[in-house]
Amino acid sequence: MTLSPQKLSLACLEGKTIVIFGVSGWFGQVTLGFFLKLRNEIRKDFVIIGVSRVKKSIEIQGFSFTCTTYEELEDLKIKNPIVFHYAYGTPPSEDRYSLESYAFSNIESSIQVARFIKKWDTFAVVYTSSGAVYKTLAPPDDNFRLEKNPYGILKLYDEGFFDLLSKEFGFKLIVPRIFAVSGPCTVKRESYALSNFIDQAKKMGCIHIKSNHPVYRSFVPIETIIYLCRCLVLDDKFNSPLFFDICSKDVVEIGELAQKVMEILDIDEKIIRDFNKDLPRDFYNGSPKKFLDLLDLYKINLPSLTDQIRNSL
Repeated sequence: MTLSPQKLSLACLEGKTIVIFGVSGWFGQVTLGFFLKLRNEIRKDFVIIGVSRVKKSIEIQGFSFTCTTYEELEDLKIKNPIVFHYAYGTPPSEDRYSLESYAFSNIESSIQVARFIKKWDTFAVVYTSSGAVYKTLAPPDDNFRLEKNPYGILKLYDEGFFDLLSKEFGFKLIVPRIFAVSGPCTVKRESYALSNFIDQAKKMGCIHIKSNHPVYRSFVPIETIIYLCRCLVLDDKFNSPLFFDICSKDVVEIGELAQKVMEILDIDEKIIRDFNKDLPRDFYNGSPKKFLDLLDLYKINLPSLTDQIRNSL
């Protein structure tokens, strides 16, 4: 019988080392806060190492945490850690040189992380991929050109790279493919629809939606993703590698999302949008079955969209 998530934590985290690459990003900060809070609550002795390119301090959930640089990491004696790999840049928006720099930077980052994974005889790796990998195999064919879909193509290659590493070096591999995420501590808030809408509503009392075509998204809380991954790395009853889409059956058009944001903030609805429902739709969602089955296995509730918006304010 599979242990509950809390019992898994109490039984299996003692003596572990958690290494978070890309700790200053959105997923990195929430993962850091999650494990700092958990360590404080269960009073178990496990080490948390947050890795950043430069030396910095992070304040999160009442904790002050000093990051470890890659240079400092070289000198640490680490054995059988659980690694969360979030060290990945967002796509460039300028010229070809920027695209090449972006590609080489992310490839170099993954190779560097892989070198540490091998060196440490790593226990498990959580690598966050993206629903953008599916776009590489969808028409038109030029979606497989780096300049058309750099993020999706590089993520797809990385999935294969870490899959091969897991088979060669014997660590558990968990690869959640992320679609749309909600939650606190959002970095680059203007880049994400939900946080962007919230900030517009608070600052201006209105929401301006740039997309004139139908856009559909399925939101999942970032904390739910991290909670599930923590359960999976500590459970020896699943087959590795494990790839699955992070999405739900509930899909919302972003116009409706904007309306919900205004309602929750109790602001008179003023949404500016040149909308044409007859234009081709942008439907970004995956297959939720495996994800929902895993939530059910560990008895993890998936909050409603209303609760997710409130937790993202």
